[in-house]
Amino acid sequence: SHGTHVGAICAAYFEESCEENGIAPGAQLLSINVGDHRLSTMETIPSLVRAIKYCIDYKVDIINMSYGEDCHIPNSGRAQELFNEAVEKHGIIFVSSAGNNGPALSTNGAPGATCTNLIGVGGYVTPEMQLAEYALRESTGCTTPFTWSSRGPCTDGWLGVCISAPGAAITSVPQFNLCQRQLMNGTSMASPNAAGCVALLLSALKQEEIEYSPSLIRLSLMNTAQKLDDEFSVGAGLIQIHKALDYIRSLTKPSLISKIQLDITGGQGRGIYLREFDQVQTSSGDIRLTLNKNIN
Repeated sequence: SHGTHVGAICAAYFEESCEENGIAPGAQLLSINVGDHRLSTMETIPSLVRAIKYCIDYKVDIINMSYGEDCHIPNSGRAQELFNEAVEKHGIIFVSSAGNNGPALSTNGAPGATCTNLIGVGGYVTPEMQLAEYALRESTGCTTPFTWSSRGPCTDGWLGVCISAPGAAITSVPQFNLCQRQLMNGTSMASPNAAGCVALLLSALKQEEIEYSPSLIRLSLMNTAQKLDDEFSVGAGLIQIHKALDYIRSLTKPSLISKIQLDITGGQGRGIYLREFDQVQTSSGDIRLTLNKNIN
């Protein structure tokens, strides 16, 4: 039921009941099972490798991965290498859940909030969602991340969560569940919400014949997101897809935008990670940054 729920959030289509549609009802879905029932539906590296190669062979535009787990070393390993390669070499936009291990810092889930080229999505809840979906007599009155939504930063200094999207939904589930609309929550629900928004964005860009790249899509989402309180919890903020489209339209040569990488001396991380009290109160020396800009 998890996969059906995720797919329906992204692209369900009901001709006679449009209010039940997903975010992008015109999108085509390619469903891939990476869970092994012999391991309690846990994914394996071979299954992930095969899935990515399958997506590359079929030339998909967007990947949504509402799946993941903890990792010891972020942005490393065969599977995460292939995830980054799918984005960099094949132009696939990769959206993935950030994880459900919050609210502590550095609870990022892999690969969504650990891979460099993925768009990691955190889950948030609005007052309206609190009332309609959880029957709360009184809402908190503010838009806030779910307490369980994983937080950044990664232990190597990477931000982790890129953007946030609604982290709960009442949508389609398999008929054998005997529950026409089942409420589920998690960043597994936030990720297909964001992926559906990206599908709408790509549809508009293709219709207007505007060239794009995964880096441009990610940049537009993060630069136009609605700012919320804690960037480690929600990344750049709440996804605003109409503003993202306007942002790309305003660029002179949007296709030239590519990934910018910072090389930091004195370590192997992707950023500067200072957490202990004595680290942030005193300076341990100079830090030199080298900016590398690659235009594809």
